[in-house]
Amino acid sequence: MVALIALLFWAAMSHLEVFPSTAFPSPRDVWRGLVEKAVHGTIFDDIVASLFRVTMGFGLAVTLGVPIGLWLGLRVRIRLARYLTRGPLPLDVVEKVEGGRRRVRTPPDPRNGLVEKILDLLLCAACGSARSTTSSTRTGSLRGARS
Repeated sequence: MVALIALLFWAAMSHLEVFPSTAFPSPRDVWRGLVEKAVHGTIFDDIVASLFRVTMGFGLAVTLGVPIGLWLGLRVRIRLARYLTRGPLPLDVVEKVEGGRRRVRTPPDPRNGLVEKILDLLLCAACGSARSTTSSTRTGSLRGARS
């Protein structure tokens, strides 16, 4: 059923000429091309060439992607960069505490239920390592305080 709907959608889009026929041929044109390739005996060569390109692309992606991903995962600064993509924290969730530290109230952590973290910003900047001391405030104790 889904294949039939997809085929009808494809036929309608090509009939309405939303895209040029060289980039988006109709199902009839594709079928004619397939039969022509099969009659001339070139379809096998084209399939092998396409599979070679797909395999090389996948191999290149794995060869480059896995080492780069592992390298990025081991870098603390890069792991912390994900927080730069989030929106700014409202001012009421960040508080100054002793020694230049900041207490950040967050939504409950699904792993341990913590709702506060104390970040030592000086250590983060000086050493390149992020040290965070998680406070003992858990979801249960703040549940009544939140609205």
